Amino acid sequence: MGAPGLVLIVSDDPVLRDLLRDLLVRERIRTIDAATPEEALTILREEHPCLLLVDGIVGGREMTELLSRIPYADASRSPPPVLLLAGSSPPPDLLDHDLVVEAICAPFAAPALVQAVRHHLAAGSASSHTRLRAPAVTAPKTSSRDES
Repeated sequence: MGAPGLVLIVSDDPVLRDLLRDLLVRERIRTIDAATPEEALTILREEHPCLLLVDGIVGGREMTELLSRIPYADASRSPPPVLLLAGSSPPPDLLDHDLVVEAICAPFAAPALVQAVRHHLAAGSASSHTRLRAPAVTAPKTSSRDES
């Protein structure tokens, strides 16, 4: 199991990384972030986050490679589950990956994202990650009032 409550945010978009970090920190969720797959793999080995929040909207090819390398980042631990941020139609190669437990489609509502992160953090602390079914895909928000 990873560091209690630590979420690794992986995105090559600095604005999105800052937005996600600020949102989660405001909700008292510990975060660490990475701009590249290589940086994310280093953090996985050193910090042992218990959930990855991966931006599949930008850098999709690099993120696919990252997901394929996660199980090898630290062979002594189970890989953390992945919460995927995706466009209106999530890339199948990312969505179908065994570590992806949920995909949230953009534009996403901040409360829904926080709820999903909390849910997967709680699920991860209860047991080791095992994907038993296809990931849930959360539809885009329908109202701009949900934004933060």
